[in-house]
Amino acid sequence: ANYLFIFQVIHLFITDYISSGLKIDDKRQVLGYYGTASVFAPPLGGALGGLVSTKVGGYEKKESVWVIIVFSALALLSTFPLAFATNIMVFAASLFSFFFCASASLPTIVGYIISSVPREHKGAGSSLNMLITTLLGNLPGPIVYGLINDRFKATNPTFAWKCVMFYNFAGYASV
Repeated sequence: ANYLFIFQVIHLFITDYISSGLKIDDKRQVLGYYGTASVFAPPLGGALGGLVSTKVGGYEKKESVWVIIVFSALALLSTFPLAFATNIMVFAASLFSFFFCASASLPTIVGYIISSVPREHKGAGSSLNMLITTLLGNLPGPIVYGLINDRFKATNPTFAWKCVMFYNFAGYASV
């Protein structure tokens, strides 16, 4: 849910942040960097995460928890430059890195969740997982960002963005 919280805010508010935080008004440049990161990083990260998880024995092996820990730590580290970058190239590389690393941990996380549910309840378990993830991730992300941004935009236009980027710490602490 943590990653979806951040993904949702990035997807909805990245152009606002880039224009107000990075002071870039060229929409084609913004769309190019964002489009490249959001189209290529998640599938590449997911494929690498699945491959690494398989190489350590699959998501049912206890050793694969290290795949989650390592890729989640790298995703966490990627949020630092996303919060403080003043250069579009650093920002774009960090965005790609966050999308890639967060997506790399997801196959193992989903595998752990699915394998922990008895066979006869896998359908319901998967549905409940999606419901919870949506309620804790996709739904509150824009609301929280909007509330913080409305309160602080006049005095600190990048404060809400930084708060959301540092929300990643909560997710990492839960791993």
